[in-house]
Amino acid sequence: KINYVLWRYCKKEATPENCNHRVRYFARHRLYAFIKICSFALIRPTREATEIRWSDINIIKTRKLKDEKGGKVNIALIRIRADKRGDDNAVSVLSTGGCKHLIEWMRFCQEEFGLSTTGDGHVFPSGTDMDEPVDAGLMGRTLRLILKNHTYNYHGLENLPLNKDP
Repeated sequence: KINYVLWRYCKKEATPENCNHRVRYFARHRLYAFIKICSFALIRPTREATEIRWSDINIIKTRKLKDEKGGKVNIALIRIRADKRGDDNAVSVLSTGGCKHLIEWMRFCQEEFGLSTTGDGHVFPSGTDMDEPVDAGLMGRTLRLILKNHTYNYHGLENLPLNKDP
């Protein structure tokens, strides 16, 4: 249910026309990517995630894993700069499912906003200042409000199958 509500609010309903402002449009897509990438990579949704820069990500093709067409699949190695233990060389592995979300987020940043996805730019920039990272607390508060407002108000949501991921 949470995945569906998040997908519906951040992706399906987030069109430039519905959001009234480019920053809101960007923020909805950023929230979806933030939640998905953090959950697939097992990164804490705190400064661990907000301090990630594009230069910290290394996308590689696997040697053994194949997709349904027989091609190699991608995984990503992410250097964590602001680890909970203070280790600035911690590495997290982003699974193939999470790598799809990362690549989708990269394309969105490049195509919709003209942002560079190489170099020292933040993966999750603030919507108003693209050189600053987003506030992790803001992401948590926004997710809480979305779930509070949409989970119980959406007609028919309680009848959704729990194993479906959009």
